[in-house]
Amino acid sequence: MYCSKCGQYNENGSQFCRTCGNSLINNSQTQNIVNNDVVSDEEFEKKLRGTKWFSITLSVINSITLLAGIYLKNWYIVFLELVIITVLILFYVLTKKRMIAGPIIGIVLGILYIMSFNIISIALGIVVILDSIVMYKYISNKNKN
Repeated sequence: MYCSKCGQYNENGSQFCRTCGNSLINNSQTQNIVNNDVVSDEEFEKKLRGTKWFSITLSVINSITLLAGIYLKNWYIVFLELVIITVLILFYVLTKKRMIAGPIIGIVLGILYIMSFNIISIALGIVVILDSIVMYKYISNKNKN
């Protein structure tokens, strides 16, 4: 594993960097993602529950924005919100069925949020993309077995 502070390689399981003394405990969690470690079934189910509530919350927020767009007769917002809600539902349903298309759609969804160009949407987009990458790794490893 590599130290996040100085970049020095350290043996796996080391608690501190042998060069600069930086703690490597939190660094090992980051390294697990980088090293393509397999996510366990229990971790996937926990992440899926979080994804469910995240998807529901985003659907409610997007539905309110959709209604506001209808009220204001802003058809661009109406169309965009309908697309995002549809993609959000597809993301959750396909990920729950452990289909590889789910996380790929999640990455597209994250890009859609980032394209909204406001700080909250950009942050949501990044979270969705990172979550989708973890789900993608799990599902692709499961499908290989």
